[in-house]
Amino acid sequence: MIFLLCCDQDAATDIRLQFDQAFANVLWHDSGQNLTKNNFKMQEVKHKSVGAIIRSGDGKYFLIERNTQPFGFAGIAGHIDPGEIPEQALKREIKEESGFNLLEYKLVVQKFIAWNWCNKGVTGHDWYLFECRISGKITPAPREVKSSGWYSLAEIQNLRLEPVWEYWFKELGIL
Repeated sequence: MIFLLCCDQDAATDIRLQFDQAFANVLWHDSGQNLTKNNFKMQEVKHKSVGAIIRSGDGKYFLIERNTQPFGFAGIAGHIDPGEIPEQALKREIKEESGFNLLEYKLVVQKFIAWNWCNKGVTGHDWYLFECRISGKITPAPREVKSSGWYSLAEIQNLRLEPVWEYWFKELGIL
């Protein structure tokens, strides 16, 4: 989460001490106004993301090796764009990153992960994680995907997973 505060230095110091730095970045803005602890504006900014757990009939999982940070193997995932609902973002991300068509989906979990940073400078994401059934031919996006494939549980245990995907696989009892 990022909290934007507009207040004087003393009030800002008092307010800043109230937030756990593991969950918030505090950005200072000196507006030139004489503001007090009780007279400030705060706006929470966080990103929303979708993720796709895609499992084949023989129990293998479709993973991509990310070509951008955070690096590692991951399920298909991405930010929900302004004006999109999670299901629209899911369909778009699956098509963009793999070339697959989304046939069916089921929301498995919706959870805020405070430590999940991204290259856009946000330290937390509100995740919508779906189990998905897909069709089509693999045509990964080279800008985002270094490699992709179907992996067994034994193979996944030997991969360097992107940290949030290691978390999800453990949280859901997959690993």
